[in-house]
Amino acid sequence: MDKIYLPALNQLIGENEDDSQELLEEFRHIVGVIILLATPLSIESLGRLLQTPGEDISKLLDHLNSVLNTPSNMDTPVRILHLSFRDYLLTTESPFRINEQETHEKIALHCLHVMENRLTDNICGLASYGTQRSDMDNQIIKQYLSAELEYSCQYWVYHLQQSKGRISETKILSFLKQHFLHRMEALSLLGIVSEAVGIIDTLKSGIWRSISAEFSGFIYDARRFTLKYISVASIAPLQLYCSGLIFSDCIPKQIYILQQVEDLWSPVLQTLEGHSDWVESAAFSPDGQIIASGSSDKTIKLWDAKTGMELQTFKGHSQISLSNAWVALGATVSGFVLRMSLLTTSIYQTGQLRRI
Repeated sequence: MDKIYLPALNQLIGENEDDSQELLEEFRHIVGVIILLATPLSIESLGRLLQTPGEDISKLLDHLNSVLNTPSNMDTPVRILHLSFRDYLLTTESPFRINEQETHEKIALHCLHVMENRLTDNICGLASYGTQRSDMDNQIIKQYLSAELEYSCQYWVYHLQQSKGRISETKILSFLKQHFLHRMEALSLLGIVSEAVGIIDTLKSGIWRSISAEFSGFIYDARRFTLKYISVASIAPLQLYCSGLIFSDCIPKQIYILQQVEDLWSPVLQTLEGHSDWVESAAFSPDGQIIASGSSDKTIKLWDAKTGMELQTFKGHSQISLSNAWVALGATVSGFVLRMSLLTTSIYQTGQLRRI
């Protein structure tokens, strides 16, 4: 691999040996991040994430056109041309080696910095706390939630996990106490609030060997809150602040407390809403990831078992559903739902109906 990539990389240093260490640090700071991002960012967004002038990034990348797709437009994502380049930088014994855990730590810290400085309640300045997500213009949302802020909200825990817990639990708890609802609002505005539960689960058990009672308690409350209000947040993001006073340092002036908040969570984890009539039956998929529910409203709905979010609705049955079950073909779990009534049996797959 050295024969393939070292000639291109050595162009960065050239004959300027006196500046070689500075150039190598700049290389690790910029290219190390590019190869470890969960999804590509543009030069402009990279600059704001890394607090580095975009011109400096462009100047460095001009020497790496043989290994990176560097567009002339600073708004277009920078991409790796060959995945082997990433593998090479993470394993090479040359001075260009990238320390994977250390770089993930740096990215996570940059993400935290972006969120701490940019997230706030009602980030889009909506006139009403009842404004629905479906009524909002996506271009307006992008004005307030830039690509690097969107990336930070979505992937900061991924980088924290990949760093193997190099950032202290204390720092993360401090961030969550201040910005938990702000980040939930951002995820709701971006249409990816369903990812919040998985992120919380990773914080609970996927990073540190052990966590404090305070951190554990906060994460427990955060998960219960998310499960209870995730469907509301997906419809009207600012309703989070009406429901999540437990996580608020101050109460927005538009919100009035009408009754005391319960000291303990209800035994009910979540209510799945969507059917317009009685639910006659329900069943988990064989892998436990999806719930299918059959209703007298002549539909079957599929739900994400972790988040409770509705995934899909099947229509077309003319009789009340008496039962539904998942069909496994051999040892492989398939995406089929079997629905039976007194008169017909129907098999549904990814929105299609086939009667048998």
